[in-house]
Amino acid sequence: MDDNLTFKSAYVGQWKNDGQNSFVLADPGKDSAKKFVEYYNMKVTDFLDSIGIEYLKR
Repeated sequence: MDDNLTFKSAYVGQWKNDGQNSFVLADPGKDSAKKFVEYYNMKVTDFLDSIGIEYLKR
């Protein structure tokens, strides 16, 4: 899928329940596997902060 801001390839995160887009990650390029392993190992709050998504803590 393409990012609608940069018009480059991107990965889209979708909600399981309704299939709506929840976030878009720009394609990190040739090191994408390494970058996604890095994302997977992050705390959720650190990940959301790194991609600029606002969230609430309860």
